[in-house]
Order: sequence, then structure tokens, then C-alpha cells
Amino acid sequence: MERGGNRIMMISNFDKLTVPISGLDWSTLRAKFQPKSEMVDGHEVFRFNQNLENAHHVISRTLNMAVEPVETYIPWHVHDYIEFSVVVKGECVFEFLDQTVTVTAGRVMLVDRRCAHRTKSLTKKDLVLEIGIRASLLQSIFLDAVPTQSILTDFVRQLFNKTAYAERYWQFDKVNQVTLVSIIQGLIEEYTGEASLVSELAQSFIQALLILLMQQSRTISHDQPHLNKYHAQPLDLILYIDEHYRDIGLSQMAAYFNYSPNYLSSELKKATGKVFSQLVQQKRVAVAKALLRQTNWPIEVIAERVGYENPVFFHKLFKREEQQTPAEYRQRTQSLNRT
Repeated sequence: MERGGNRIMMISNFDKLTVPISGLDWSTLRAKFQPKSEMVDGHEVFRFNQNLENAHHVISRTLNMAVEPVETYIPWHVHDYIEFSVVVKGECVFEFLDQTVTVTAGRVMLVDRRCAHRTKSLTKKDLVLEIGIRASLLQSIFLDAVPTQSILTDFVRQLFNKTAYAERYWQFDKVNQVTLVSIIQGLIEEYTGEASLVSELAQSFIQALLILLMQQSRTISHDQPHLNKYHAQPLDLILYIDEHYRDIGLSQMAAYFNYSPNYLSSELKKATGKVFSQLVQQKRVAVAKALLRQTNWPIEVIAERVGYENPVFFHKLFKREEQQTPAEYRQRTQSLNRT
């Protein structure tokens, strides 16, 4: 069997992207662009603050798409953009500070800014598409894609504002291939067009990609328990709360991920800046606000619907968080909708 199996993503317009020269010389690139570096866990990590085309000139657009060069040494590095690597054929081996991950054809790897990593040299049997998106663009697109009642919103804001080194990366390995190919083809078409700015249609394709990956994240997170703490990424924890907020408990969630409650609490605090109870309350109140705006259900029914059996407790909690009662919030928002 070939590297990564025999699966190939059939992207009809892939040839519109520039195919890079193989065997790029790192010493030449380093001398030309003089990237800054620093030591992280014993590795010299370079700052790649722009994408480099095979013509050795800098691209500074908010959206960059390129084919990763083959037979080329790539050192440890970080980006100032968020990178999506789509393996079209063969495989791509990512080395992170904590582990090595092999991504095969049809799968996607998302690498956050300031995440130290490198990839092993690709062979001519491998084909990898890199999509680099500036955080400012991705944040606005992502927040439009995430429902307002989702606690993912705050998590994403913190993710995009992060400046310290962090091991944040996700492999998406059960992506719907038909949908993924359609999105990539549309994005390539827009990217290689004449527009100098990222078009609204291109942004729509990026949003569709994010939604597709989010849907797949939910499937992975909730189909089966994680075996140990090294398998769960912060997004897994957030998505679990986002799905189970009505009847969730710290011990129950810790058992699902095979964590101790204390370890789970520390991981949530590290990822979001909030403790478990705050995240659950935030989600419940956000859903309650949506129901108050969109329905005429009695407030006690809404309280029970979001996980509070005691409507008096819900009333006090809502007023503390929103500086108004549920009834006042409903009256104000529904009157605004009528004007």
C-alpha cells in the first residue's frame, strides 16, 4: 500500500494553484528572509510571519493558499496565521512538541498560531494543500458561524488573542469528502480569481469549512470516551459542555474524559479563563436568552429546559448575570424586535 493508502481527493481545479519547486534550500531561504528564532523545549523555533511562494517572495494577504513543496526540509517554526493543511494525496507527518501525528489523504490538520511544529519532508507521492488565514479574518468568519448561545464564542476569542506558545492543533479525520472537495474547489476558484481582496464568496467557503470541521469535532468528541488526558484538546472539552449543559456534572464529565475532577477544572481554566460552573452557567443563560427572545414559553419552563429545576434560583442567577430579570429581558428584546 502507498503512503497514506490509496485514497486521493479528486479536486478538479487544483492545477490553478502554483506548484512549488521541490527541494527548496532552507539555508538560502533563511539567509534571504532572516526569520527570528528562539529556543523552545530545546528546539530552535523560527517565526514564519509570512507565507513563502516558490518564487521566494512574500505573500501578505489575509488568505493564502499554496501547495506544500516536496523533498524540502522544514525546520521547527510558528506562524502568525492559522493554518489548515488538507492532505490531498499520500500523507503528511506533523511533529509537535508533545507528539508526532500522521495525517493521511482526505483529512485536515488545523494548527493554531504560536504552535511550534514542523513537517517531515514530503515525497513526490504526497500532495498537501496549505490554507493560511489571518486571525482577524478567521475570527470574524468563525464568530458569524457560531450560534450566539454557544460557549465556543468566548473560547475562540481567547484562541485568536493568544500570544504565548501553546500546543493547539486538531486533526479532523472523519470529514465528509464530498462536502470537503466542494468547499476546497470553490475556495480555489475564488482565490485564483482576479479579486485582490478576499471576496464574500471566499469568506462563505471558509465559513462552510469551519462549520464542517465543527460538526465533525462534535462527532469525535461524543461518540466515544477519550482514553487518557493526552487525547483531549480544549475544543473537545468546550464542545462537550456545549452539548451536555442541561444535565452535566463535573465528576460525570471528568469520568468521560478519564480525568480527575481537579485536572479537568485546571484544563478548563487554562483554556477559557473560567471554571466549570461558570462555563455551564454561561451556556445555560445564553440558551435561556435565546428562548426568551424567540418563544412565549413560561419562564419556569425555560428554566427547566436549560437545566434548572428551581425557577427561583434561575431567576436570581439570570438577574445577577444580566442585571435584569428574565421577564424584563423578554419584554425589552421583544419590543425591540417589533420596532
